[in-house]
This record gives sequence, structure tokens and C-alpha cells, in this order.
Amino acid sequence: MSFSSDVKKELSKLSNLANKVLVKYEFLGYLVSNHITIQKSKLKFTTENEYNINRFSKIITNLQYQNHEIKLTGKNFCIMLPKPILAEVRI
Repeated sequence: MSFSSDVKKELSKLSNLANKVLVKYEFLGYLVSNHITIQKSKLKFTTENEYNINRFSKIITNLQYQNHEIKLTGKNFCIMLPKPILAEVRI
């Protein structure tokens, strides 16, 4: 496993989801990454790393966005979210 994969694995194990402000900042960090694409009225987060997709899923679930599922397309995992979610994230 690479150093990058080890770091992603460790981050996915963090249980710091009680602090909503930090969770929102982490969510915003994912949004500004190059893993996000906008398709019509949806945001699509795509990654090849299982740990990344699991952490992102934990974060959006913690922020009360229950309406998502993880899909596997080839080697890529992806999550689609409604685009209005951005207006709801307030810090």
C-alpha cells in the first residue's frame, strides 16, 4: 500500500464527527477537490479509493444528507448528491 493510501485509510477511521463545524469544513474540502463534477442538478463525487468514498459517505450522512448511495463504475466509486446541498451548508 502507498503512503497516500495509508493516510486515506487512517482518515477514514477518524471518529471526529461530533463537531459539526469541523465536519462541514471537511465536506467543503471534498467539494473543492478535483473529485467533484457537476451534472445538471447533481454533484458527483468520484474516486478510485474505497477509504475516500467511505469517509465522504460518513460526512454527508452526519450532515443529514441521507439520500445517497455508493455506486461502483469500473474502478471508480461515486456518490451523487442534489446540487442545492451547497446552499444548506452553513458554517
